[in-house]
Amino acid sequence: MRRLSQKGWNNILIFSMLILIVIFNYERLFPSADDGVRQVVGENAFILSMQINTLNFERIGTGWRVSAPSEDLIPNMQSEDIDALVSQWQRALLRPTSVSLPAEKTASPPYIVSIWLAGQKNAQVLGLLEVDASAYAVYDGQLYLLDFPTLKQLLPPGS
Repeated sequence: MRRLSQKGWNNILIFSMLILIVIFNYERLFPSADDGVRQVVGENAFILSMQINTLNFERIGTGWRVSAPSEDLIPNMQSEDIDALVSQWQRALLRPTSVSLPAEKTASPPYIVSIWLAGQKNAQVLGLLEVDASAYAVYDGQLYLLDFPTLKQLLPPGS
């Protein structure tokens, strides 16, 4: 068996360090093609409350309380259903779009959603609308395509 010289070992160390640098900085060196895609709520964010139009969802301990201006507006949802709705919001993806919609549609979308997160002072507010079977969100003054999930999955039943 052949032994490596000092020069050979130095080359192995140099190349292994270069490989480690590329591995640790891969995303910065090679940006992904889906730049601009953003989550409304991050996976690790903790939603304290959420308001969809006039329907309020508030976290109470490990469960949820639903309130509305009128009792007949409250959907028949169990705590598990609300947990599923909240998890859909945590996975919701917004993709920038080049589509331009009329100003009257984006100025007053049919669904206004406010999400209060733990550790944040202000709510995240976005408007949701559907045009030609595509769901859009107006968020931070920009128009985004709702990439995942569908609009129906982000709204309580009967909305």
